[in-house]
Amino acid sequence: MADLNDPAIDAAYQDVRSDKTDTNWLLLDYKNDRSDKLMVTSTGTGGLDELRDALDDGKASYAYARVPFANDKESTREKFILVVRARCLAVATIPNL
Repeated sequence: MADLNDPAIDAAYQDVRSDKTDTNWLLLDYKNDRSDKLMVTSTGTGGLDELRDALDDGKASYAYARVPFANDKESTREKFILVVRARCLAVATIPNL
């Protein structure tokens, strides 16, 4: 079970949830390869594109993001997503058959 006891994790989570800040994502990584302790790696205000750029293929990560959602011009609201990213050890290329 992952250790989420670091107070910085709750602070970053509350920051993403708040309508009063521009922070719209947080990224958590394990302290090291053998640890179950998670830590805040980074936070940002640049949306999902910025979050994607912050991900590291060599790490298993968790991200939480606030994204705008709209049915039309007058109806917008915020949605929250949890991203679970598995560690990518190798990438195989399959030739066209």
